[in-house]
Amino acid sequence: MAFAFDNQSSASQSNEKWKASAFLNFWLRRPDGSRVKIGAIPMHDNKEVGKALIARLQEEGAVEAMMKLMEVDFQLANKAEPVNLGF
Repeated sequence: MAFAFDNQSSASQSNEKWKASAFLNFWLRRPDGSRVKIGAIPMHDNKEVGKALIARLQEEGAVEAMMKLMEVDFQLANKAEPVNLGF
């Protein structure tokens, strides 16, 4: 039995808006001058802020200007206290 897939279905069309239009990549510089990628944030142009950021970050010097305004925070993913199971 064969299945026919409609690539233009409403489900696949709605998934298109979740594809990233750009990425903010985060790197750490190593002592030898090389760098290692530590993360990336997908950017979407389906909202006003995302669209404005993508447009602005394409301009000369925009990444450096944005870095002056950024703050970095660190939080553990699981802060829950251990549960005493009694055994």
